[in-house]
Amino acid sequence: MVTGRGKRAFALAGGPVRGLLRGDRVRLLVCLSILLAPALAAAEPDAHIGGGILLPTAETQPAGTAIAGTYELAIMGASYAVTDDVQLSLTALAPVADLPLIAAPTIKVRLLDQGRVHLAVIGGGSYVRDQEVGAGALQGGAAASLCLDDACGSLLSASAGLAHLFIEDEENPDGMDVTVGGVSVVQRIAPHVKVLVEGGQGAIDPESLGYLGYGVRLVGDRVAADLTLLMDGGGEAAAVFPLGVPFAAVSYSL
Repeated sequence: MVTGRGKRAFALAGGPVRGLLRGDRVRLLVCLSILLAPALAAAEPDAHIGGGILLPTAETQPAGTAIAGTYELAIMGASYAVTDDVQLSLTALAPVADLPLIAAPTIKVRLLDQGRVHLAVIGGGSYVRDQEVGAGALQGGAAASLCLDDACGSLLSASAGLAHLFIEDEENPDGMDVTVGGVSVVQRIAPHVKVLVEGGQGAIDPESLGYLGYGVRLVGDRVAADLTLLMDGGGEAAAVFPLGVPFAAVSYSL
């Protein structure tokens, strides 16, 4: 447990958790997705089919496949498929400049692969360290996906996750619970182009934040690049970015 300055240990990408709720709300969503979702995944030639914009899908990689990638250059991810239905992932934020160290290992297990309907469960832990203060978390969740074509290159997915932060202070003597969930659509419109739309909500009790993301995914034989925009339900991002905050991710199949 961490006391007193515990919240500082969750200075995810530059500010305390509740400070993020009051300030950069879109940045909060990105950080919560790192905490609850696995890094990257592939099935069919799309090195990011295991996720929508921020949320995971139920897809896993073929056995022996390794994926590496990055979100906004500072957030790094890697995954490896032990079997066709079991995938290990690690997402991390390197301690560059004033950013804290974040490491989130996860495992995704696909429980159902029935035609176009897939279901997976996700579990893992997280560790955050900011200067001399560190704290951890345990998380779990589930994702369901419906393939919209035979190749499963287009997906409709829903996911939900819960994490408990082992942080103790006067306001949170038993720690803090974080939830993230939503729905995403990945729709192929050309051999190497997909449209992404995602809506969801992140919450640190009792405060919550809805969001909408949209953009495109450019797909090659081994590389996938997401170019998207994120808008928060509170409208704070729109004051600076009328179309949404730019958010980019790149995945590469090794």
